[in-house]
Amino acid sequence: MKAALVTLAWMVAGVMALASAAVAAQGGLTPEQVKRWMEKRIELTRIQRDMAANAADYDDLPRAFALQSRRYLNASGYGADRYAEHKERIRAAESALTQRQQLEADIVALEAAAAGGDPLTDPKNRKIINDLRAAGLPESEVQAVIERMRISPAGAAELQARADKQRAWLDNTRRDWDGVRPWLDALDQLTSWYAGNRAQPPDLPHPD
Repeated sequence: MKAALVTLAWMVAGVMALASAAVAAQGGLTPEQVKRWMEKRIELTRIQRDMAANAADYDDLPRAFALQSRRYLNASGYGADRYAEHKERIRAAESALTQRQQLEADIVALEAAAAGGDPLTDPKNRKIINDLRAAGLPESEVQAVIERMRISPAGAAELQARADKQRAWLDNTRRDWDGVRPWLDALDQLTSWYAGNRAQPPDLPHPD
């Protein structure tokens, strides 16, 4: 079968690299590691599209692609497990870098609300109060609504837990920021190409 022959070629070409591959470092991803992951993502997308164009050759196309992608990644020396781990880390770091300002503002707002401060630090609460004032509700009643918005001890603990969880997630992505930052534009282009919104994948020169 065509797929089996392709897999055999990958295995022959990549068996030595796979045997000598080290366990992925626990430190931050480097720009070269991010580039290599994108190269594999591009190749897997091409394989997926080729298989889709020959869907009649497969009894179960999604399962066949899942198996084929794992074989390809392992035979190439990259490794399917490392690919999945790097995908998760790269996407998390990309989200953190592109949404950092909003994420940090959300953490501050959650912590302020948990501390029993002004409930209007929460943008949703501010909108409610602004809408009530715009509707002409007397200020005494507006203030009563604000008082009801003040957080209970249990609610404060929940908000602080949410803030802690979000801060821990953001902090955990920091180790990969230096590796991902040079590739933000290329990652955006890769997503667009994968979705069919651009004709070609991004060029991947060495980042400055």
